Amino acid sequence: MMTRRQVVGGLGALAGLLHLRPFDALAAPAPPDQTEVERAEQYLNSITTVRARFQQQSSNGGNATGTFYLQRPGKLRIDYAQPSHLQIYASSGLLIYVDTELEESTYVPLSATPAGLLVRENVRFSGDVSVTKVERRPQVLRIELIQTKEPDAGRVTLGFADQPLELRQWDVVDAQGITTTVTLLNAEFGVQIDPKVFVFQDPKFGRAPR
Repeated sequence: MMTRRQVVGGLGALAGLLHLRPFDALAAPAPPDQTEVERAEQYLNSITTVRARFQQQSSNGGNATGTFYLQRPGKLRIDYAQPSHLQIYASSGLLIYVDTELEESTYVPLSATPAGLLVRENVRFSGDVSVTKVERRPQVLRIELIQTKEPDAGRVTLGFADQPLELRQWDVVDAQGITTTVTLLNAEFGVQIDPKVFVFQDPKFGRAPR
């Protein structure tokens, strides 16, 4: 079973797609293909909802599965399948990590996480994030990102199937060089999701955060 660190790594570093190595950046990168960058931005901004199963693997051992829900802007939920007891919510500008067995919850600013990029109202690969690599393969597009002000904090690579463009995977490499890969399975886009799915009831306070 994955540890809590391994489980949350796929979002906590975006720092929410393909195995990158810490020393790849030593080679002088080619300028990113801005056309592909803009195409990916437009696609992500067109997403309204996503519901999918997912598989998560970490380079330091362990794996997990579960269900991923996204409603843009601002709403996200991840339910990890047993034996994990973890859930992740995005709510009111916060990312909430929940241990349902211990009834413990941890709140962090959504803007400080990878999930913040996926749920923001206007996705732009500029400003607080920078594109370091664009890679085209047959039927695959990969875009590598870093935090502009903290380039050594880690990197995320979004992976898309192409023709048509569709989000399939993301890879997170943290500052220690550990890679966490999250792959979406049987993803459904634009489906109706019950609003109650995104409501987190904190057991310590008996109410949803405002």
